[in-house]
Amino acid sequence: MTEKIPQTLADLQDGLRERKQAEDNLFQFRKVMDESSDAFFLIDLETSRYIDFNKSAYEILGYSRDELAQLSVMDIAENIKSPEVWREQVELVRAKDGLLFESNYHRKDRTVFSVEVSARLLDYGGRDIMVAFVRDISQRKWIEKEREDLINELETKNAESETLRRSLASIVGTLKFTEIIDRILEEIRHVIPYDTASVWRVEGTQQYIITGVDLPPEIEIPGTTFAVDENNSAYPLIMGTLPYILNNNVQAELTDFQESLHNYVHSWLAIPLKTRGRVIGLIALDGKSRDQFTGHHAELAVMFANQLAIALDNARLFSEFQNELEERRKLIAELETKNAESETLRESAAIVAETLEKSEAIDRILDQLERVVPFDSASVQLISGSMLEIVSARGFELSASKSENCFELDQNEPAYPVIQGSLPYVLYEDIQISVSAFTEIPHNRIHAWMAVPLKVKGQMIGIIALDGYRVGKFSERHAQLAVTYANQVAIALENARLFSDLQAELSARQGLISELENKNAELERFTYTVSHDLKSPLFTIRGFLGYLGQDALSGNYTRLKSDIQRITDATDKMQRLLNELLELSRVGRLKNESTYFPFTELAREATELVQGQIMARSITVQIDPNLPQVYGDRPRLTEMLQNLFDNAAKFMGDQKQPRIAVGQAGEDSESGNPIFYVQDNGIGIASEHHERVFGLFNKLDPKTDGTGIGLALVKRIIEVHGGRIWVESESRKGSTFFFTLPTQPRLDSVL
Repeated sequence: MTEKIPQTLADLQDGLRERKQAEDNLFQFRKVMDESSDAFFLIDLETSRYIDFNKSAYEILGYSRDELAQLSVMDIAENIKSPEVWREQVELVRAKDGLLFESNYHRKDRTVFSVEVSARLLDYGGRDIMVAFVRDISQRKWIEKEREDLINELETKNAESETLRRSLASIVGTLKFTEIIDRILEEIRHVIPYDTASVWRVEGTQQYIITGVDLPPEIEIPGTTFAVDENNSAYPLIMGTLPYILNNNVQAELTDFQESLHNYVHSWLAIPLKTRGRVIGLIALDGKSRDQFTGHHAELAVMFANQLAIALDNARLFSEFQNELEERRKLIAELETKNAESETLRESAAIVAETLEKSEAIDRILDQLERVVPFDSASVQLISGSMLEIVSARGFELSASKSENCFELDQNEPAYPVIQGSLPYVLYEDIQISVSAFTEIPHNRIHAWMAVPLKVKGQMIGIIALDGYRVGKFSERHAQLAVTYANQVAIALENARLFSDLQAELSARQGLISELENKNAELERFTYTVSHDLKSPLFTIRGFLGYLGQDALSGNYTRLKSDIQRITDATDKMQRLLNELLELSRVGRLKNESTYFPFTELAREATELVQGQIMARSITVQIDPNLPQVYGDRPRLTEMLQNLFDNAAKFMGDQKQPRIAVGQAGEDSESGNPIFYVQDNGIGIASEHHERVFGLFNKLDPKTDGTGIGLALVKRIIEVHGGRIWVESESRKGSTFFFTLPTQPRLDSVL
């Protein structure tokens, strides 16, 4: 006994050490678990009470450690409502050897958050307990919900976009009025939850229904109309004061919906149909429940309405376009027929005019006529004494015997009224009824028949006879065409001889017309300037003559002298204008004797005449010493150069080193005459005025000195010499006037 005591003490000490070790291990384990962000629970399987837990467990639940120690899983977990449910959960964990699931936990403040639970069973001191690791996943759940909401929103928007795309495609695919409306309403229903719908057209003070979807049978389509007035709930929409009308409590707020036809409507969305800024109708969407539509639905409906309005307008335009096309097709067909007829006549005249051989012309007649008149056979018959002779045929062979191709020209001949000139043509629907000879071979197959005259200078030379094997084959139009054609051919034959002379005369006339047009235009400008520019100094003279009397009476001799000077200046301006007009009129009418002379000498003479202006502006003049000899009216050409130099000096601007150059720039490719130039480095001329500067009285700057005749005079002098003039220039880059002059007399020259 005494010996066992030490052993027992030793065992007790070992047990205490093991327990101490276990407590230390548990302490270390709890310390580690307290550092974890996830909640850790040890749970009694029988009562679901918490045996132990870590720091995160009571912190995320909002309890103190002591408070949580008094609770069980049924107090915290939303999915564990009773002991029976808890036992089922335990058995499920036992059967699956562990379980991972999601649940909702209640905090102390009764707020709920989502958790993920990992549970398994554990032997704890000889009995089973449940170990549960719990993670707060509310943030993850929020993110997942946001993502799900975003996906749903994107899917909704995608559905709306797809609906819009389909509706647009359906509109593009058809231009039928009713089909467009039906398709649009069908597509709208995919994105806007309406119960009934209708489309209305507005004309004046009336609103007419066009179509509808699921409307009560009492609403007649067509037939139902509303007055467009202030009692109409759509009135602000129709007047254009609202982009749409959205009312989710119709029965309480809109009186016109309380009538029997519309009292089923509780939500109402109306959108205008506009084309080119004008309201032409509206779409009405009805809901049988309150608050059925949203602002987003309204915005979608506006987009659909815009598409529908465009489609309706396009359908109207398409219908009008189709009608117009049909009219145009008819017109084009008629024009093509007439064009073919006219082209045939033109070609016929051209073909016949190419030859003066009678036989060849006759053969070509029928070739052309067949293009516009549907004959089966035809013949050209010429008058020979008292006989008609067939000289050309189509559709049958002429007899080898000339006598068999001749007919007696008497009153029994069906073409006799035409030959005698009493009828413009003869047309039979069925000649066999009237002329017995056509019932016999070889004419018995002919029923429709007509004859048109061939005349030259009013003299009848024969007929063209056209045969149709079917009754009524020819119309009055065919007969008129044949007459016109025959006349054209006869005229062409007669005119062939005169064609060449006529062409020459036409060419001369065209030149005369062109010249007269130019003279007319110049005369108009001349008349305007004389009436305008001469009036200005006259008004000045008249005005200051009135002042002279006042100045004389008042004794104001200084002002009297100033008034006299203004009158003198005005008369000088009139004199200068009249002198230049007189000078212009003399060009080409009063001439000096033409001679040969070097152009270099001419340029130097002209320079001397404007020496005062050149020196006043310190202008350097460069003249090429090797310019060729020209032929012409030397005084006039000197005057021409003088005007060019004067123009260059006048528009030199603020150029610090003004310069004028005279030289040659090759030869004209058409005439072979030398091309001269006068070049300056002045203010230049904008490209849009290059032609205008040569016009009579055209002054680019009204403030400058001069009458606007100078360059017109230059152009006239050069053209009288058979040359031409043009300018190359840009603003602020100087101007170069090019002109050509002859070196020899022209054959048609009067110089």
